[in-house]
Amino acid sequence: MGSRDELGAADVSDQELATMVASHLGQDSVVLLESRVDPVDYDLPAITTGGRWWVSGHAETECGRVPFRFFVKQVQSWERHPLFAYVPEEFRELAVAGVPWKTEAEVYRSDFARRLPPGLSAPRALGVFDLDAGSSAIWIEEVPIRPANWDRQRYERAAHLLGRLSASRELAPLAGLRDVDWSLTMYANGRLAVRGRGGASALPYSRSPPVSHPPTTPLIRLTTATTAEFARPLRPRVERPLRRFL
Repeated sequence: MGSRDELGAADVSDQELATMVASHLGQDSVVLLESRVDPVDYDLPAITTGGRWWVSGHAETECGRVPFRFFVKQVQSWERHPLFAYVPEEFRELAVAGVPWKTEAEVYRSDFARRLPPGLSAPRALGVFDLDAGSSAIWIEEVPIRPANWDRQRYERAAHLLGRLSASRELAPLAGLRDVDWSLTMYANGRLAVRGRGGASALPYSRSPPVSHPPTTPLIRLTTATTAEFARPLRPRVERPLRRFL
């Protein structure tokens, strides 16, 4: 069968894995034949991520032996990250409360994908499991990478879809899933521009040659570069109308 010990608390039973594989393959049931775990190569620090792995293997179905592959991510309160040790004791409660970590798991539990504007899609979560009060594991289908030429037309299309996403009335009810209030100002002043001890800002990556993380890199570069150039004068104009919907 193979060991999945590397997953630690994020692992599931063989029966639970077989159920997720069956759902992914559109089968009533499957027989799990083997599985293995490989860590995901990702060198950017993320204080609310406890681990990322690929879980792959084979299952026996009515049609024969079939491969499967899932992405597993453990999200956590950032008080569990080694960098939290540098936070002064008197600020720790505020620091924990100010960094969202539950939102990702709650979004995957929701009907977020069904509410997306035409032209956008989201990977399907086969399972979301609360490990304890401070962490959850998300099992997601693999998204195949398709080579694409990111020309001006594609960037414009991406910008249009991101705008539709941001102002979607269908998605507005899900704003309550956020465990921390979030805004363009907070993003621009925080994740976008701030570079802390051992941390990394998104902005430098938007001004450097593309890093090897397709297919997300073009969107990251588009949104961060655009925000860097226009966020300051446009923030009030953008946030006021959005509050009517969110």
